[in-house]
Amino acid sequence: RAAFAPAEEHVVEARSSTKDRPMNMRLSSAATSEFDVEKAPRKQSRLAINPNSNFHLIYSMFSMVVLMVELTIIPYVLAWDVTTSGFLAITAWTTPTFWTVDMAISFLTGFYHHGGELEMDLRNIAKHYLRTWFPIDILVVLGDWVSVTLEALQLGGGGGQGGLKMLRFTKMGRLLRILEMLRMLRLMRLIEDFAERHLSEGYRLAFRISSLAGSIFWGTHILTCIWFAVGVANVSDTGDKWTDHAGFSQGDMYVGYLDAGDLYQYTTAFQWAAAQIALGGVEIYPKNSMERITNILAMMIGFLFGSTVVSTLSAAMVDFQMMQKEKKLRENDVGKVLALRVQKQAEERLNFRERLS
Repeated sequence: RAAFAPAEEHVVEARSSTKDRPMNMRLSSAATSEFDVEKAPRKQSRLAINPNSNFHLIYSMFSMVVLMVELTIIPYVLAWDVTTSGFLAITAWTTPTFWTVDMAISFLTGFYHHGGELEMDLRNIAKHYLRTWFPIDILVVLGDWVSVTLEALQLGGGGGQGGLKMLRFTKMGRLLRILEMLRMLRLMRLIEDFAERHLSEGYRLAFRISSLAGSIFWGTHILTCIWFAVGVANVSDTGDKWTDHAGFSQGDMYVGYLDAGDLYQYTTAFQWAAAQIALGGVEIYPKNSMERITNILAMMIGFLFGSTVVSTLSAAMVDFQMMQKEKKLRENDVGKVLALRVQKQAEERLNFRERLS
């Protein structure tokens, strides 16, 4: 007993010191995992939308489709100066309405705090939305409605000098709608979260590759529209433009590039844009300073874009291999210590580099 006396005194002192502490200090210093895991539930509203619900998932995917269609059509309409009629007229009125409703839904959709806790109180949801995406959304939606309204007024009333001014304002409103690309980042994050939670490793890798391929085609489409817009703009300092030399011969007659059909115009510009991204050669060359600046910037973007594609694919393949190894270790009931050693060894072998002989 004499041998255990110091230990007993130490325990008594520890207990007495704990009793002397305030209640909040005792709770914070004690190892009470119950208070860390089981937090008090926050106030929830019946009108709040759970971001993990099937409704929100389907709505987010539908929003992604609408946004991709709109971001594909708008650059083409701006570059080729297409008159809004038919399907484009329907799209011009339905998309602002859709994104206006989307803002209302954003005021009802819950979010996660940094600690991983779901917030479903409408007041806190509104405060969070006003601090984050609301300024961008209201700017884009107002630009949509201004653009549609001005174009409707220009088509309905307008000839002469007033009509030309109205047309310029309409183009400025259309350019403002390009800001919707920022909204794609939010939707891509939602779809990526869904893929991480509900898709297997193989489907997840296929999803990433498909998203990367879609990004490549969309970037080439944007560069195509920019190159065509520069070619038809009156900004030449040499009096010459690439569009003056991109025609073709049809029998004994020469057909100018701008006199050809829209399909030939688009595919020719698309070929140039694809060559810049792939760093390949093409028979279309810049003819003035603005076109050369655009060509240089496109080559730099293509170089960075190509390296990004390679690194992204490599990272996706490495993640897929590591997930497959972890899956095999779990299926074989391998212990945590041995599994960690195997994982570290696999990472070292994947990162090992040697010179080619």
